[in-house]
Amino acid sequence: MMPSFHNGAVEIAYLDEGEGEPIVLVHGFASTAAVNWVHPGWFTTLHARYQTPANSILFVGAITFAFSLVGMVGVGKQEAFQLLWNGSAIFYALTYLVMFALPLTGLNGVNPPPPLWLRLAAVSGFLMTLLYVTLSILPIVNVASRTAFALKICGVIAIANAIGVALYRSRAARS
Repeated sequence: MMPSFHNGAVEIAYLDEGEGEPIVLVHGFASTAAVNWVHPGWFTTLHARYQTPANSILFVGAITFAFSLVGMVGVGKQEAFQLLWNGSAIFYALTYLVMFALPLTGLNGVNPPPPLWLRLAAVSGFLMTLLYVTLSILPIVNVASRTAFALKICGVIAIANAIGVALYRSRAARS
């Protein structure tokens, strides 16, 4: 058992190593977010009752909330709402793009191949969803700057997906 002390109602455990006066107190977290959250399975742990990735859902909610606050800086209510609405809808649409691409490119070597009607429906769904993503980058309300609006949406999508790719690669490298 580690030695500890009380500070008010809080018990703080400590480890004393080395010689001389203590110069560093570490709060217990590791050196990087990957070591703290990804490697221990924080993102992939399923809720005991509902079997959903509750921590991942909380993370996405926190990121969405943070981006919504940043998106509201210097804009009106309508523009802030449109940024949040379009940004969140694009996240869903990107998932659908992957889903529609599967019968076209992701099922190579599957025997029998997907039927023609399914591939045609997938092409139609992919193109319509791609059009939706493209049009969602453009504002439908009066905004101070159409370019700033588009850059905010594209920035949020790019940053969030970059974080996702980094987390995936970190996890894949560990496996």
